[in-house]
Amino acid sequence: MMVFESSTTPVARQLKLLVYGGAGTGKTWFAIHAPSPLIIDTESSTDPYRGQPNLPPFTVAKNARPSEIAATLEQFASLGYIPNGRERLQPETLVIDSFTILWLVAQEAGQKIAEGRARKNNRPTEAARLAFGDWSLIKRPIQRLYTQLLNLPVHVIVTARQKDIYDDTASEPRKVGEAPDIERNAVYNFDLVLKLELDEKGRRTGLVEKSRFADFPPGTRLPDPSWATFAHLARAGETPSRNIDLEATAEQEARRMEPPAPAEKNGQNGRRKGPRAEWTRSPANRQRTLEWLAENGLSEADANAALGIDDWRKTSLSAEDFKAAIEDYVANQLAGGDASDDGEANDVPDVTPDESPAPATKSTPRASSKTAPESAPQKCANCGVDDARPGSKYCQTCADLLFASKLEDETESDAETAKTE
Repeated sequence: MMVFESSTTPVARQLKLLVYGGAGTGKTWFAIHAPSPLIIDTESSTDPYRGQPNLPPFTVAKNARPSEIAATLEQFASLGYIPNGRERLQPETLVIDSFTILWLVAQEAGQKIAEGRARKNNRPTEAARLAFGDWSLIKRPIQRLYTQLLNLPVHVIVTARQKDIYDDTASEPRKVGEAPDIERNAVYNFDLVLKLELDEKGRRTGLVEKSRFADFPPGTRLPDPSWATFAHLARAGETPSRNIDLEATAEQEARRMEPPAPAEKNGQNGRRKGPRAEWTRSPANRQRTLEWLAENGLSEADANAALGIDDWRKTSLSAEDFKAAIEDYVANQLAGGDASDDGEANDVPDVTPDESPAPATKSTPRASSKTAPESAPQKCANCGVDDARPGSKYCQTCADLLFASKLEDETESDAETAKTE
C-alpha cells in the first residue's frame, strides 16, 4: 500500500556524489575528507595517504570483486553495521574508489564468456567479441551495486576515472568531451556529479555537471572543492530518507507475475496437464517460435505432434520443456530412419524458443536441403566478424544472445498481453 507524505515533513538526507577526473586531480583526497569514511579501494589509491598525521582517519578495504562488495553492502543494509572481527564498523560515508575498476572487471568477465563460446565453437579466442546480449550480463551486477549504494542510510561517494568522448560520425573521429569511465547511465543515480580538473597553474577546480540542488546548478565552477563545500546539503531530520528499493521491488513483481505451478507430468514427451504456459501468451514469443521451427524444417503440425496436442500454443510446458519435447520428437524420428537427403541427421539447436529462434550452425531445413542454392557467406549484421547462418543475418553466437536480450526488454509488454488475454 502506498504511503503519502507532505513535503513539509523534514527527513534526513544523505548525499550521493559521483566524483570523476583525470589522474592526479584529487578524487581520493576528496573522499578521504568525508565524515567517517569507509573506503572500498579497488586500485590501491589510498596507499599514499595512509599514515599521514595531517589527514583524518579512514577505514580501508581493498577489493575489486563486485560480488563480494555487493554481499558486504547487503550485510551493512540489513545489520546497520559491517562485522570486522569483534569490531562493528559503522561509517558515516561509504566510498568506492574507483568504480571504473569494477566496470572493467565486469567487462572482462563478459569477455571470458565470449572466449568460452569461441572455444566451444572451435573459433580462435583472440577473435572473440562481446555480442549484443553479453552486455545485459555485464551490467547486471553493476546495476545491483548502484541500487544497494543508493539505499544505504549513509553518504555515498563514488569516484571514477575520466575517459574521452569522440564523435565518430565523421570520416575522422574527433574528441568532443570527457565523461566518467563507468556505465553510461550511472549518472542518473547520483544527486551531484562533480568533474575535478587542474588548471594551467596546477590549481584544482571542480565543474558541477549534474545537480539536484539549487545551491550548485550545472555549470558551476568551484575552486578547490572538498567535502566541506557540500556538507551543508546534508540534513538531519525526523525520519531517515530512503530511496526506492528497486531490487526488492523487481523481485516482488517477478513473484507476482509468475504463472501458477504446473501440474505433475502426464503422458509422453513430458506433457503436463495444467494452465497455459505464460510464455505462449506473448505474440513476440509465438512469432519467434514459428521462426525457430521453420528454420529447422519443422512445421506447426510437427510441434503439435511432438506435444501430442491440437495446438502447441496451448501447451502448459515451460519454454525449456517445450524445446526438450521437440528435441525428443526429432530424435525419435531420426532414430526411425528419417534422415536428411545427404545421409546426415539434422541437429536440433540448443536454443530455448522464448529466448532465441536461432538454429545451430549444423541445422538445415529439411524441405530446402536440396533446392537451396549456394551463395557466398555474408558477415553477421551484429558483430561483423563471423559468417551469418543460412537464412539469417546473424551468426550463431550473436543470435543466441541478441534474441535473448530482446526478450528481456519485452518482459513488461508480455505481462500486459497476458493480462488482456
